[in-house]
Amino acid sequence: MLVVTHDLAAARFIAEKILVMYLGQIVEEAPTELLFNRPIHPYTQGLLAAIPTTEPGRLAPTLAGEPPDTLERHVGCPFTPRCYKVQDPCRWDMSESQVYEV
Repeated sequence: MLVVTHDLAAARFIAEKILVMYLGQIVEEAPTELLFNRPIHPYTQGLLAAIPTTEPGRLAPTLAGEPPDTLERHVGCPFTPRCYKVQDPCRWDMSESQVYEV
């Protein structure tokens, strides 16, 4: 079964594997527990950090920058304009083999 959701907190309890997408492109895929314990892609890290918690004093972080224009063609990882870890390979054409996969 395929479940599409914006709720990673709930997905943790129903999915064996999670694919994280940004602007319609898969940026990371991993077995659920591995994704929650060791997220690799900065966008995934930001999403997981934004899950509400009862931890006192913890505020949800925000992602830097503004989302890019969705009508504009983008080469490479679509998250590069907002990423604090961007490197040259991130700007290259992103194929299935370049998706962060654990």
